[in-house]
Amino acid sequence: MVPSCPAAETAAPPLSGRTAWRIVQRIVQRVWSAGPGGRTSFFTSPAALIAVALLPALVGALLHAFHPALLPGSALSAPLIARSLLLAPWLEEIVFRFGLQDALRRARPPWLARHADLLTAAAFGLAHAALAPPGFPWPLALSTALPAWWIGRDYRRHRSLLRCVAWHAWFNAAWLLVVAPLLFNR
Repeated sequence: MVPSCPAAETAAPPLSGRTAWRIVQRIVQRVWSAGPGGRTSFFTSPAALIAVALLPALVGALLHAFHPALLPGSALSAPLIARSLLLAPWLEEIVFRFGLQDALRRARPPWLARHADLLTAAAFGLAHAALAPPGFPWPLALSTALPAWWIGRDYRRHRSLLRCVAWHAWFNAAWLLVVAPLLFNR
């Protein structure tokens, strides 16, 4: 006779569609919520934040397509716009906010948890300095730590990845459309 397994007898029934939907709703609310209570306003609603995150890419694409003379000598291209305003904000915020900053916030030494946003910003700046193309001024790459610190503070307060992506896209758009042309088109 084969002994029965008590764990198999008490296994949870499969999830119903309704329960699965509630779990998905909670995950979406966690990503998009303005705070622990899930309070949202117009500026933190999913539709508004998606629009804010995509707007810099749209503006950059329109400027490149219809008014290339506004950015003389600029190397602004569709792949650069897509990478800088869509892909990089999502990937970098997932790695640095969901990964590093959350890990530091859970760290046992209290000073790591207290300074998680500052340490994450420093790591962000160092990563940009290490990955900068040859000849790119490394202090300029390190200066990305300041907006990263701002985004980290916003993430600590609101716990919304979408807000971080929107801020990141706006900072990258400002860099592409204003700062880079001023610095590199002499």
